[in-house]
Amino acid sequence: MRVRWFLAGARGVLAGMTESQAGKTGVDTPDPNDPRKPDSPMDLTKPSFLFVLRKVVREFSKDQCTDLAAALTYYAVLSLFPALLAMVSLLGIFGQGQKTVDSVLQMVDDLGPSSAVDTLRGPVEQLVDAPSAGLTLIIGLVGAIWSASGYVGAFGRAMNRMYEVEEGRPVWKLRPVMLVVTVIALVMAASVALMLAVSGPVARAIGDTIGLGDSALLVWNIARWPIVVIFVVLIVAILYWATPNVQQPKFRWISVGAGVAIVTWIVASVLFALYVSNFSSYNKTYGALAGVIVFLLWLWITNLALLFGAEVDAELERGRQLQAGMHAEKSLQLPPRDTKVSDKNAEKDAEFVERARQLRRTHGDDDDTTPPGQGSESNPTKPAVPATSTNGPSHRQQSSNFETRSAAADLSTVQLIDRLQVQLRTLVRTEIADALAEIKGKGTRLGVGLGISTVGLGILVFGGATAVAVCVLALATVVPAWSAALAVGLALVAVGAGAAHVGARRATAAVPPTPERAARSIQRDLSAIRTT
Repeated sequence: MRVRWFLAGARGVLAGMTESQAGKTGVDTPDPNDPRKPDSPMDLTKPSFLFVLRKVVREFSKDQCTDLAAALTYYAVLSLFPALLAMVSLLGIFGQGQKTVDSVLQMVDDLGPSSAVDTLRGPVEQLVDAPSAGLTLIIGLVGAIWSASGYVGAFGRAMNRMYEVEEGRPVWKLRPVMLVVTVIALVMAASVALMLAVSGPVARAIGDTIGLGDSALLVWNIARWPIVVIFVVLIVAILYWATPNVQQPKFRWISVGAGVAIVTWIVASVLFALYVSNFSSYNKTYGALAGVIVFLLWLWITNLALLFGAEVDAELERGRQLQAGMHAEKSLQLPPRDTKVSDKNAEKDAEFVERARQLRRTHGDDDDTTPPGQGSESNPTKPAVPATSTNGPSHRQQSSNFETRSAAADLSTVQLIDRLQVQLRTLVRTEIADALAEIKGKGTRLGVGLGISTVGLGILVFGGATAVAVCVLALATVVPAWSAALAVGLALVAVGAGAAHVGARRATAAVPPTPERAARSIQRDLSAIRTT
């Protein structure tokens, strides 16, 4: 982009009448994977990172995320009970419904007040005792999918507000996408709920039914937690990527925002549980409804954490775009998935504005002067110009070309050459500064990658030693508990290998720490100068 501005000035200085190719009218669709943007948040400079932090706090308040979380809580409650009905009915088919209910209610009793257990026990036990478990399962599944799709749709609308885009997908395209996302999220959420519920007496009863011993149950109680974490991370990543009406960069199974959301949710849930258990007076204030109030507040906190993580991702994308020189000060430069509905809404709004104008004129006021505080978009006779065409690089470059050519006509040859030299020196200094910043960023990534690889290799060695020691112990003593320790060792090996692989990839991508992007930019500058 800098070379285009420089060439525009050079052409205006030397020729004065040459039309810039980049100044033609038209709107360029931004590329979500623009190579100019930093590859990861670690490549952001310190000023960019501080700007992102301040912007996250401001936008979280400006987007009214507390109200959005309340709306999401409403939709979550609507989808919760059909999902609970489906899960209890599914376990009722296998004869484990009552034990599962007792286990879940015991978990609720441990986290919150006893009134929550008293509130939920009656309706849930009626579901377990219902004779038609198969029909109840079907009804529960259909109701859960349809109700949860309302939550996913509301989450998508909240994401659209954060990414500063209107919903443009028609209902025949939007609804199937939301249903698919809902089914995937429900399957994972149900799996997480079942893994949390199948513990203690429930797990032992299922193990006795299918012939599993104590060692297998011990392995299950250890191995289910990493699977739960993976499923929760995937649910958040899918919600962040698939619901908004923007074409986001490539899908990441975990983003910075998703990690922030999960950590925030865990910390907030623990603090809220401590507050409810030790300092609150919900039982005295609300009586039998205390459990319901506590549960609704916890759902609200959960949705707040999800929205905060989404805001972090959106503002990190803004920081990447600003550091790449893209015009993202007012709006993110991400292309929408579809604009059919938003275009139709804009046409209808313009039609109603024209009707309102005609109504005003019928009462004798023919003054069409735009009053203060109203933009030109209220005048349908003036064609609407997309934001990207008035604020984007093409419009700015066209104006710059015109101003340069007008000023060039009034300057002498010596002044023109002097201006060209100043522009050349400015361009060279800017390219050198970008090259130094890129080298610094790659050096940081190299150090982090090597650190992660070192930690991963250490865990890998420890896990391998544990696995070998357990194998020797198993052969020597032949005790059932050896399988559990072996599973721990293998899990450590897998985690260590994964960390080592990730660190090695990051280190490989950063070596050698040469300014490749700056070099490509300089090559494009030289090629463009030769063609002029």
